Amino acid sequence: MLHGFDSSCVEFRRLAPLLCEQGGLDVYVPDILGWGFSPNQLSQVPEGDFGPAAKMEHLACFVRQACGNRPVVVVGASLGGALAITLAVDYPELVSKLILIDAQGFIDGEGKKEIPLVLARFGVNVLKSQPLRMFANYIAYKDKKLATFDAMRIGRLHCLMDSWQDASVSFLLSGGFVVSDKVAKVEQKTLVLWGRQDEILEPSTADKFQNTLKNAEVVWVEECGHVPHLEQPAFCLEQITSFINNNNNNNNNNNKKRL
Repeated sequence: MLHGFDSSCVEFRRLAPLLCEQGGLDVYVPDILGWGFSPNQLSQVPEGDFGPAAKMEHLACFVRQACGNRPVVVVGASLGGALAITLAVDYPELVSKLILIDAQGFIDGEGKKEIPLVLARFGVNVLKSQPLRMFANYIAYKDKKLATFDAMRIGRLHCLMDSWQDASVSFLLSGGFVVSDKVAKVEQKTLVLWGRQDEILEPSTADKFQNTLKNAEVVWVEECGHVPHLEQPAFCLEQITSFINNNNNNNNNNNKKRL
């Protein structure tokens, strides 16, 4: 399960336990390189690079080591969807099925940016600010009662890691992910979950996925914003387990399925 932009593994704090306890799945929720709570010291990352290529190499290595080179079902939420799509296309041997939750797929980064370092650092520190995080928290939910101060604090907790600023500046200067040309190349069967009232990514994006992916099923999450895994975890549990189990009923496999 791959979290969104500048987030962490705790983004799946409501859904992952349900998938383990009720869905009977082995669930892995890594922090994407440069975000989350991993010790991302620059000295441990070649040339201090936390751009898309480095994030993908780190993710592919994690899947190989954690799952023993066995293909997994990959869930990507928001920007995590861009990583999930890239993994499915560039490392097809590692991905059996794909699940996209209000995923980024058609909005590309602008490529490498020439921004003075002082301005880049100022920008990422604004990104960490409580007012901006509270605004992002507010528009992420359909039910605004869920956009609490505590939810905002959880969402920015990883920003207090010592290496967060350097890693964020590196990603900003990289220009971000470019995946729009990869969507049509996805061969794996895909489930697209989309919050009907998403205020961050246009809900019509779900139709773009339906029309572009070779083998996709779109399921709308009603009364829900950009984060169905946080706002409607029980519904997501039902849809994800059904999507996985319906395609494994004919497989004689006694091992737990990996997500």
